[in-house]
Amino acid sequence: MKIMTLNLMTDSLDLLEKVPFSTRSKAILKMIHQYDPDLIGVQELTENMFSYLQQLQKDYVFFGDSRHSMYNNEYTSILYKKDKFEQIDGSTSWLSPHPDKPGSRFLLSQFPRIVTQAHLKEKETGKILTFANTHLDANLPYMRTRQAKVLLSLLPEEHVILTGDFNTVSDSPALQILQKRLKDAVSDDMGSTLRGRFGSLSHRYHPIDHIFYTNDILVSETQKIKDTYDGVMPSDHYPVIMYACIL
Repeated sequence: MKIMTLNLMTDSLDLLEKVPFSTRSKAILKMIHQYDPDLIGVQELTENMFSYLQQLQKDYVFFGDSRHSMYNNEYTSILYKKDKFEQIDGSTSWLSPHPDKPGSRFLLSQFPRIVTQAHLKEKETGKILTFANTHLDANLPYMRTRQAKVLLSLLPEEHVILTGDFNTVSDSPALQILQKRLKDAVSDDMGSTLRGRFGSLSHRYHPIDHIFYTNDILVSETQKIKDTYDGVMPSDHYPVIMYACIL
């Protein structure tokens, strides 16, 4: 399997950016066509962005609810290949004291934060996988730690792959919670997964986009994607792709 984590960079910033999502989406589509991932966890997807990614629906199923926020209502969706997987079940949960309550959040979290999970059967082998995708708080380490505790409690014990923009690095308290049960395919020597110098410096040039997995997933390689397409960067994050199989 090829598993990608991809922060799309929300279109709410289009007025501030030189390259709007309508242009960047072409680079995103070319990148996905080039690397051909079987599973993609996307962050910062908004309702307006779906139409630009519509051609992906030929090969992928989009799954996941929005976070139900009144402002900047984003999705943390999962995309999976139609010809590779059959979906058995799935859910969107809120990283809050009430995970089943749409729009719920911890008091000091700027936005509701969610995890999308899809329970998938690999058609070729019949093996079962839980693919999860999330995006933690961007502002407060304490909030990320509390969200990580809820997140870990919602994940199954076996056959799990978790992608996301965690807005923090591997030695942070939030990710140390996840590391109690999960391995991280992304190492610090990969360097920053943010393209901007300021954001990279604030995280000590360590990655904040991660792919976690349980012991029953065999990982052969992980790669940071640095490509541009016709001079256009797909996002302000570098996507990361992991090559793995289910044991």
